[in-house]
Amino acid sequence: MIRGMAVLEQRDVAGGVRVLTLQRPPANAFDLELMTALSTSIHAANDDSGVRALVVTGGGAMFSAGLDFRALMAALAAGDDADERFAATMEQTFIDLWTSAKPTVAAIGGHAIAAGYVLALAADVRLVAAGTGRFGLNELVWGAGFPTVAIELVRSVLGHHLQEVLLGGELFGADAGVANGSFTAALPGEGLLAAACERARILGERPLASYAHAKALVLAPYVERARAEAPAVRERMRAASRSPETGRALARYLAALAGTKGAR
Repeated sequence: MIRGMAVLEQRDVAGGVRVLTLQRPPANAFDLELMTALSTSIHAANDDSGVRALVVTGGGAMFSAGLDFRALMAALAAGDDADERFAATMEQTFIDLWTSAKPTVAAIGGHAIAAGYVLALAADVRLVAAGTGRFGLNELVWGAGFPTVAIELVRSVLGHHLQEVLLGGELFGADAGVANGSFTAALPGEGLLAAACERARILGERPLASYAHAKALVLAPYVERARAEAPAVRERMRAASRSPETGRALARYLAALAGTKGAR
């Protein structure tokens, strides 16, 4: 059964596996509509007794390139804390996938960058297409602030590799992602989604209450720190993101992106 949404495709396959496909070409970049649709679908899957596990993937050539800069800039320009609502929606989407009571698998068939990379790491199992795509956190190139949710989520996966991935700001390939713990395995791209569905089916055969309990215990220290973000930490992030230096860096970054697209 396929139920299509404007930006998210929802499809149920054998074994109680629900596949959620980001459908916001060309980059599956996050705006409020996509983030809200994804959160809603994750909650619906957790409440549906017929769903045993979730697979999240990206339509087209990318998993997700991260935030939609046009949507973000519009939120900044709108004032009235629209940018805070945008950020809160993004963070809640991360939390919803990260803490899903049911097993989750990401099928990463192409680029997963910045917020797209964070979303990929929110899955329990992360299967990446070998030899394709660039991955990682490059936000410091243009000065973005990092919410505690994103830091703790990535820390829960990368452990001691967090600092090099975060502060280095360099994108890396699939093999390096397996080496630093970002990805569970690199597989041939042609069979990636089928492999992700099979992994999800196997995980979904386990007693779900026990799975959810064990997962919650493993993630508890990270989730607790994420939810306990101090107001002062939030304010420092907000100030850094709105600083003149960040504004200039973002303008240069967007100009460079536009130049790259224009050269194609």
